[in-house]
Amino acid sequence: MMRRVPQLLVLLTALSTRANAQLLSVSGNPGALNVVGATPGSNPNSVSNASTTYTVTVIFRAKIAVSINSAMPSGLTLSVTLAAPPSAVSQGAIALSTTAQDAVKGIPLGTVLSTRGVTYVLSATAAAGVVASTTRTVTLTLLPDP
Repeated sequence: MMRRVPQLLVLLTALSTRANAQLLSVSGNPGALNVVGATPGSNPNSVSNASTTYTVTVIFRAKIAVSINSAMPSGLTLSVTLAAPPSAVSQGAIALSTTAQDAVKGIPLGTVLSTRGVTYVLSATAAAGVVASTTRTVTLTLLPDP
């Protein structure tokens, strides 16, 4: 029996903040994420994109929090992983929500123009069905890390 596989599209935009001598910037937007295949009897295959980077400069110990502008449709999860600068700690894959969550902690004071990778993963359950193309804005926020 042939079953129709959900086709999902999410376009992402990363935003950054700048305050005093602090700097957080992103290299651009990743491409569209399309979930188009599934193993029979399983959830659709996840897709990932690691084409963007972020660059951070801080004069105080800092962390980076991540969030999206609106909740994902039912059955879809968008996750992000930020690689950590030297001596900082990545919190691993973060399932994005409208509530900011720490993605990198302990960025040492004096970190200058450290560029690291950003990886997005879009996963779906079979219950998601066919989802119309949608866009989410991903916000990276630089904050003090006591």
